[in-house]
Amino acid sequence: MDLSFHYRSLINSLRTEFHEQPDLAIVLGSGFGVLIDSLNIIRSIPYSNFEGYPQTTVEGHKGVLHLAQQSGKKILIFEGRNHFYEGHPIEDTILNVLITRFLGIKNLLITNAAGGINQYFKPGDLMLIKDFSYLQLKKEMSELIGQITHEQKNNFAGMPSPELNQKLEEAALKEAIPLRYGVYWYVKGPNYETPAEIQMIKRLGGDAVGMSSASEAVMANLWNINVAGISCITNFAAGLSPQKLSHDEVKETANMTAVNISKLVNRFIELL
Repeated sequence: MDLSFHYRSLINSLRTEFHEQPDLAIVLGSGFGVLIDSLNIIRSIPYSNFEGYPQTTVEGHKGVLHLAQQSGKKILIFEGRNHFYEGHPIEDTILNVLITRFLGIKNLLITNAAGGINQYFKPGDLMLIKDFSYLQLKKEMSELIGQITHEQKNNFAGMPSPELNQKLEEAALKEAIPLRYGVYWYVKGPNYETPAEIQMIKRLGGDAVGMSSASEAVMANLWNINVAGISCITNFAAGLSPQKLSHDEVKETANMTAVNISKLVNRFIELL
């Protein structure tokens, strides 16, 4: 699929509105909207103002595009994303990355809420994503990407960006924020995983599980965008706690972690 043609009108509108070339793009996942309050926002535009921009439906994903000026850098912020489980086609789930590409932005930070699987993780922890698993999306991503060159295949070996991960590690150290490391395991949803599925993922090397971000990371690497990811561990995955899973728990834990999220990302921006 020629994505640039499919979203041509939308991309042209965005280029007109955001003629500056930002230094960084950030995709805010569930609970990460708290970051907005700590940034110097220049302007904010709802996705609905742009013709052809799919609307977000998940609570906590407001669907607003922000331009911020922070530490001498310009940052484009996507407050909300589209998920495959909402019924969106796979191309809608990577639209924010496509926009990042066509605006000439070289660095991308992906954030999300995730269920903790690693026995050493607890709700409120921040996890630096060292690798992604997207087995459930292989078919859809292969159809979306089509044929690729040998060089493009090699891009996936550098996911996420070692340079950006190093900056995030340095930011965490300077702010004295404990940072976990782990593999983010993508599942399609919309239902939460069963305890049996969580045990399977654990045995296969997953440290945290969620329903976003993987397709974004794949396409960012394909298009030579430096990408890194941070997960907020908002709950224990199914079967690891007697408490029933809920989206309210996800939001509550993310709000409790707001200070660390803001401090980490702001210092990361400064170090870029």
